[in-house]
Amino acid sequence: MPGIISSLAILIPFLLGAHATPIEAPAAAPTTYCANFDDLAQNSAGFDPTTNPVGTYKGITYTGFVVATQKNAANKYFTIPSPPNAIRSGTISQNLYGGTAALRLNATALGNNPHATFTLSTLRLACLVTNGQFTSNANGCTVLFVGNIKDGGTSVVYEYEYPNQITNPGPGTPVTPFGRVTLPGNFKGLDEVFMTTTNVQNGVIGVDLLLDDVCLSIPQ
Repeated sequence: MPGIISSLAILIPFLLGAHATPIEAPAAAPTTYCANFDDLAQNSAGFDPTTNPVGTYKGITYTGFVVATQKNAANKYFTIPSPPNAIRSGTISQNLYGGTAALRLNATALGNNPHATFTLSTLRLACLVTNGQFTSNANGCTVLFVGNIKDGGTSVVYEYEYPNQITNPGPGTPVTPFGRVTLPGNFKGLDEVFMTTTNVQNGVIGVDLLLDDVCLSIPQ
């Protein structure tokens, strides 16, 4: 009998171990943030797209965007949601109309993770046109968002209508609010999002975008 008990004492833990379900470590929480760009360097000379590109910011490369401030004459009719900085697409001579701005995942900035993706949830946006005096007014337009799903070979699409809110009580008075864009839930698993303006109002040939408070998450 003592021999049987001793054998069971050895066998039971072995059998339990053989059938035990392994415990997986919990997945790391995604990095979630809203980019307000306020820690980017401001261009003291004013709006100069040749010297003030956004580049890569917190794992995302902002292609076609430059740092813009409320102080710049080119943005003075807009109320930037999170001052002092926003970002602006295009340039005085090369606007977004007929072209594309983009948010792209930067693998190098994320430790060369080949499986990295991001989810774009919300952002603040304004459409604007620029005149020869380098000042801008709001202009109604449609912004087309096209998200590329990484390794999926498919795209997701969303259109946002920015209303014509031109009001101009006087120079230097920011009066036009940004619109709030909430992307649908399928804007996830992305490696890039393209933005193009269409259906521009008032017969305007070109229009730029101002963005602020770009909220996204990057799974770890």
